[in-house]
Amino acid sequence: MSPPAYGTWRTAREARQAAEKDVEATVRERELLEWQVKELVALDSMLPNGRKRNRSSAGWAMPTPCWRAQAPRWQALEEGEAASLPVLQHAGARLSELTGFDPALTEAAELFQSALIQLEESALALRRYQDRLEAGPGAG
Repeated sequence: MSPPAYGTWRTAREARQAAEKDVEATVRERELLEWQVKELVALDSMLPNGRKRNRSSAGWAMPTPCWRAQAPRWQALEEGEAASLPVLQHAGARLSELTGFDPALTEAAELFQSALIQLEESALALRRYQDRLEAGPGAG
């Protein structure tokens, strides 16, 4: 492998490893959030029926302070200095470029792009969810 090709390969490998770590962190964060939602649902079942609560369109209570505490984490997928999606998008583009040097990377690039699309869709769904919660009960 020539020195420029090796340097490109090495850069792409490091970008892929960084992206994999970011994906792992996102998965851990998602698992934590799912656990927190389950805890909130369990808490809701223990509250008196007549108690006034903020309700999502799903019908279970999510206290506004809890949502506001989690929103920055969810927004970190696509906004701010530590945004994950732009980093992953860049890594995916680099990986796709490398398929021109080594066609054996095609499957990995396709899988990466598929996962990236799912993360982008998840970010959009979370943004829509946040918009519904901020709009208040009965909206959307």
